[in-house]
Amino acid sequence: MYSTQILETVAVLLASAVARRIIVAAIKAAQRKYSYGNPRATVIVKILDFLLFFIIVGGFLSIWGVERSELIFFLSSMLTILGIAFFAQWSILSNITSTTIIFFAHPAGIGDKVKILDVEFAVEGTIIDIGLFFIILQGEDGSVLSIPNNLFMQKAVVREDRSRPSSKTKEA
Repeated sequence: MYSTQILETVAVLLASAVARRIIVAAIKAAQRKYSYGNPRATVIVKILDFLLFFIIVGGFLSIWGVERSELIFFLSSMLTILGIAFFAQWSILSNITSTTIIFFAHPAGIGDKVKILDVEFAVEGTIIDIGLFFIILQGEDGSVLSIPNNLFMQKAVVREDRSRPSSKTKEA
């Protein structure tokens, strides 16, 4: 009697497991390519698991007879409530989104010496950590500075060229 729904449920579980495995492999490849630490990849995988959980629950509700119009109404209501609740916290969501973008697309990584250009105040230092909300820089004098990830994304960043040796001697 419920064989179709059981098969569809198993299909959703298998598809989500395969999708998770492929995406985690892509995250690990990016981690190796850009020399990211395990904590950084772990945060991205947790975000992935959170989103995948809601997709699976939505699939199960659809398979087991919750009307799509009711499901869409419920989800839109919940998203509206979350949107209002997070409106004051937009910077937190912006930092989480920026973390994901920095992980996959930004050329600067841990150990790189960078200069963040700002009209009023330029900041220089070596990136020692990239967390969920902040990038931690260590200045030449040993000072430690944290910069929100969304600001790091919005400012121009100059990265010291990795291919050049640090000494500035010329061959004759």
